Amino acid sequence: MDEIIKQSPVLWVLSAVVTGFIAGIAAYIGLLKITNQETIIKGIYEPKKNLVGRVLKNEVLIECGKLIELAGRIDGATMPDKVEAYMTQTLIFLEGLDLPKVQQYHQLKMSWPAYTIQLLLVNDKLSSSQKLGRAQGVLEGLRSSFSASAGG
Repeated sequence: MDEIIKQSPVLWVLSAVVTGFIAGIAAYIGLLKITNQETIIKGIYEPKKNLVGRVLKNEVLIECGKLIELAGRIDGATMPDKVEAYMTQTLIFLEGLDLPKVQQYHQLKMSWPAYTIQLLLVNDKLSSSQKLGRAQGVLEGLRSSFSASAGG
């Protein structure tokens, strides 16, 4: 039996293939451990192109929709306090996004949408209804922009 095993090229090739396969798997596992990485299953992660900072684009679309809907439920003429709270909430949301900071308000760099909301907040010449409508327009424009980039 010993002679048959030593003389059989098929057994030599099969044992070399099995040994190589096991060595390859061990090397892969070792490499993952050394580089502190792990194998992930397709579909459980989001590509970076779907992120705006640490927020998913579809979450931005959802939040914009909620804020736009909320603006529709506020009567700017009779609820100026709610308008100011809404504008502040919108500004906080926009500042949380990693949009390009292209404008400066005092010493703070801001994105265009956040800058626009900030200017609306401090503008005493506009009525609460006008501020609310313009803030809603900013969010609609942002949502439209993200819808176009999510689809393309």
